[in-house]
Amino acid sequence: MVPTDYRLEQVCTRLIERLEGARRTYVGFPERAVIAFNRIAAEQVEAAIREYREVALADHPEDQATLLRREVLATFLPRYTRLAVQMTAREEAGFGMGVFAEPMGRAVLAAIAVFFLFFCWRLVRVPLLWPMLLAILVLPFASDLVRWMYQGWYGRRLEAVLGDMARIQEQAGTYLTPSELAPERGGKVLHLVPPSDDGEDDEGETDD
Repeated sequence: MVPTDYRLEQVCTRLIERLEGARRTYVGFPERAVIAFNRIAAEQVEAAIREYREVALADHPEDQATLLRREVLATFLPRYTRLAVQMTAREEAGFGMGVFAEPMGRAVLAAIAVFFLFFCWRLVRVPLLWPMLLAILVLPFASDLVRWMYQGWYGRRLEAVLGDMARIQEQAGTYLTPSELAPERGGKVLHLVPPSDDGEDDEGETDD
């Protein structure tokens, strides 16, 4: 039984927190981001394994250590890196809003909204035109709404990745690992011997 703190999805959750802190450092440099993410992930995995060996009372710590190294670096990290590079590029581009995501652009949008409201306030009396008035009112906050939608998209994708990591951890316990298949006593492994000529099956024990 693997303690919760050292399960694959929990290790990946803590790794995401660490990587998110470094992600915006590499705006415009995706190649450097990939190199940094690999370095950070390798360091975090080894730290988790080292701590797991020291504090977790596990029968077969090497099996979980092997799982963490393989799945974090070969399964989780490529998926996170792809999402993170995309998100960083979108943030840098203002989520498609361009200059209107900057303070000066926001001021321009606010001025446009005030201008239209000044001339269109009489439209309040026409219910069919309320959607247009609503659009004018939210115009200064358009960049915030777009950013909120993209952040929601990003968060959902990361949650999906963590869900897959949890399933991988669960499936890892479906079958016995090589360490668990090791002999319980005497250093002997039970092997099945092919049936003899008289049709009887034999079992034998051999030393590892």
